[in-house]
Amino acid sequence: MKFGIDRVKGLDRYLTSWKSADDPSPGDFTYRLDSSGYPQLILRKRSVVQFRSGPWNGIRFSGVPQLKPNPVYMFGFVFNQNEIYYYFNILNSSITSMLVLKENGIAQRFTRIGQTHGWTLYTPTQTDDCDTYAFCGANGNCNMASYPKCACLKGFVPKYPIDWGFGDWSNGCVRRTELVCQGGDKFLKYTEVKLPDTRLSWFNESMNLQECERTCLMNCSCTAYSNSDIRGQGSGCLLWFGNLIDIRQFNENGQDIYVRMAASEVGGSSSGNTGAKKSTGIIVSIVLSGVFLLGKTFAFSRQSHSEDPELPLFDLATVVNATNNFSNDNKLGEGGFGAVYKTKRRVFHWIGPSASPSSMA
Repeated sequence: MKFGIDRVKGLDRYLTSWKSADDPSPGDFTYRLDSSGYPQLILRKRSVVQFRSGPWNGIRFSGVPQLKPNPVYMFGFVFNQNEIYYYFNILNSSITSMLVLKENGIAQRFTRIGQTHGWTLYTPTQTDDCDTYAFCGANGNCNMASYPKCACLKGFVPKYPIDWGFGDWSNGCVRRTELVCQGGDKFLKYTEVKLPDTRLSWFNESMNLQECERTCLMNCSCTAYSNSDIRGQGSGCLLWFGNLIDIRQFNENGQDIYVRMAASEVGGSSSGNTGAKKSTGIIVSIVLSGVFLLGKTFAFSRQSHSEDPELPLFDLATVVNATNNFSNDNKLGEGGFGAVYKTKRRVFHWIGPSASPSSMA
């Protein structure tokens, strides 16, 4: 089966969801190859991107690490002047396989052996929150193995720290130190990641990685580079411009990317290395002691983005109300720094003396 574009014949082969489980008329979701920039598969709800596969890297799509050689079907990718498509062919004639876009926007592959067995889910395309497009916003990195799931790339800070601390990561991150451009920037290497959205990227399949780096440095708008093909020693060049959107961390089958940074953020090496490590997020903490300083409390609203505190504080009445008087029903757990409480919109991390929060209140 071919899944993609034939420019000669004017064909565009893609999936459309049903309107509902019992209504086969076209639904809201489409899953199709997007040829802008460097090609990738994009799942949309109407015009809004929900998920993307990442670019083809010679072995698999960058954002689909579970796509591996298997006994059911072979697969590959064709990219030339006439055609751009992903293909798969069944290896065993006794096995039937189909790729389905469900009415809820989930793409799944099902298989069936012979005619006497039912359909079995073989592989889902989307597996977790980090597969949600731009889950951590611009210049963020999503990692399901970390808490919180989102962290800014090194050298970047949350655009709105208060929102970030409350678990709203949609506005992403901004540079802590602006780029110098001519002669003043270096690159930081990230490993095992899903490459950022490539719709606004530039590519050259004949360049090597060193040529790719030099080309990026010569363009002040270039923010990252990578090999377009990871087979062997790697080949080809992919360049990104502007914000890096929809990066996630994998444990295996990810890809390397080199992110442009001000030299002061990288240190002495021109190719700092960042791999899969635990994300560091902002924890909104309520710091109380045995003595309360009456008349000097601090509160920051979610709407006020002018404040930029590293540790926002809240008055006691706000905390008591938000946690239902430190109710155990609102308690998420305890760690080395105290108890963590949930609310409808916020998570409070209690850091206080050994007395229980309820006795303090």
